[in-house]
Amino acid sequence: MKISILGSGNIGSFYGQRFYEAGHTILQVLSRNPDHANQLASVLHAEAITTLNELNDEADVYLLAVSDNALNSFIELFPFKEKFVLFASGSISMNDLKGISKNYGCIWCLYSIRKEQLPEHKNIPIFIQSNSETHFPVCHQLAEALSVQTEIISDEQKLALHVSAVFVNNFPNHLASIAERILKENRLSLHHLQPIMLQTIEKLQNGHPYSNQTGPALRGDTQVLEKHSLFLSKHPDWLSIYQKISDSIVQLHMNRDLPSVD
Repeated sequence: MKISILGSGNIGSFYGQRFYEAGHTILQVLSRNPDHANQLASVLHAEAITTLNELNDEADVYLLAVSDNALNSFIELFPFKEKFVLFASGSISMNDLKGISKNYGCIWCLYSIRKEQLPEHKNIPIFIQSNSETHFPVCHQLAEALSVQTEIISDEQKLALHVSAVFVNNFPNHLASIAERILKENRLSLHHLQPIMLQTIEKLQNGHPYSNQTGPALRGDTQVLEKHSLFLSKHPDWLSIYQKISDSIVQLHMNRDLPSVD
């Protein structure tokens, strides 16, 4: 399959290299930054371009590996209204892509990708969408170059996954950043927390988070909660996060009307 990639960042690099390794031909790599375009294009044996005007109509698939903010400009300006266009965002719905072409779809990678350290394994959840049954085989073929885990989903399911991924990935990383600063202020290292952080991941792999919950909020240990709050009082923002999450733990475990996750 002949593919052109619009974007040279994390996703463009990951998808491009996996597609190339699977035997697909990468025709062009577009980036507004000439150095970035040339860097990725050289790896993929493709032509580097910097403007949409240079994009040719020879590709079977055009992958939009750009930020959500930049996507609107591509939707308005994309020149080939009969070509199959793929995007790779978890927060953009299929309806948002209407107008870019008659044929479009999504291959979304539910994983945090950094082009400096691309994943080597193929166990990443990949979710696909298409505006027509005709192009699902194309989506499946390309998705299988990325991972052995592929699944068709709806816009609503994708949004649920995207929001949930923020809760389990972005938020915990932010909380770890706060913990690291607290420790640094007290001449301690995050290294001390690594065993319990790994334990948390292991428990998540072998049970439900709801059942694994521990801590002073769950126990209703007001003395510990007050002691922690006093300790954090010099950092009001961190104190607010601590109190809101503690309150959320209490409320979640008091709510007997929640649907079962078993």
